[in-house]
Amino acid sequence: MYQGCRTKVRTPCGETEEFEVTVGVHQGSALSPFLFLVILECLTKDTRREAPWDMLFADDVVICTKTRQEVERRLETWRHALERRGLEVSRKKTEYLCTGGGEKEKGSIKIQGEVVNRVGDFKYLGQQYRRMVEWSVRYQDGFNQDGNSWRKITGVVCDQKIPSKVKGKLHSTMVRPAMICGLETAALTKGQEEKLEVAEMKMMRYEVGVARKDKVRNENIGERLGIEKKLTDKIKESRLRWFGHVYRRDESYVRKRVMKMTAGKGKRGRPKRRWSDCNKEDLVSVGAVARDAAERISWRRIVRTGNPVVTGDSQ
Repeated sequence: MYQGCRTKVRTPCGETEEFEVTVGVHQGSALSPFLFLVILECLTKDTRREAPWDMLFADDVVICTKTRQEVERRLETWRHALERRGLEVSRKKTEYLCTGGGEKEKGSIKIQGEVVNRVGDFKYLGQQYRRMVEWSVRYQDGFNQDGNSWRKITGVVCDQKIPSKVKGKLHSTMVRPAMICGLETAALTKGQEEKLEVAEMKMMRYEVGVARKDKVRNENIGERLGIEKKLTDKIKESRLRWFGHVYRRDESYVRKRVMKMTAGKGKRGRPKRRWSDCNKEDLVSVGAVARDAAERISWRRIVRTGNPVVTGDSQ
């Protein structure tokens, strides 16, 4: 396929002379990642279990088990299946994360006698994963992403020479999406939702040049920018849209099977807020039931209650 392929490298001093590519696939070709995944799927067909127990993300592998002994067995199975076909499992990059407490956190995991590095959290594709599933931490990460996005455009949105409606469009298309990124799968509490609204309102006051001491109501700030809906309405819309997307998939879809999983016995006291609890409240608030999500067109009309509308724009 790539026989006789030639390429060159662009450097600060200019482009190099052309040279022939003799090793690997063509760099930059759209077929390269596809061919890699096809080959990896074939090599691990007999080793890979059904998701979510074994999952492939390009050249990364996620293995989920209930015990350390089973983890070591699965690691050895994957290592043997890959390395006997010329691939290599990196010992330095391989990490494991243990959830739960008590006896589950004792001991170590090894690959051919080498101890695997244990971590309390790690970041993958922009998402932070931690030992204990605390949405307050994930919500704080969203705060940081939102602040970074807002700071990048402060030179525009805080310029008093620019019309407020233009600032509202920038806020709706750049700040809000960064703020709610990933929250469609989060079980936010009422207090966390209020903090998100307070943070957004603080930014919107900066944009219109109004301080709290000026005694201007939040509703008036939104009217100046042309943003009529609250941030919590947009989060609710995202959750319902995500629910409809998963509901319409077939039963073998991994996210649908995970959604139907039942949690084990929890600790004493009040149970933590779950995503399913948020979803039930969202369905009640829009007057819908789960089976309504089967029709995509009508479901979109039902859930579109929190779109960050800018006054005067056509939908």
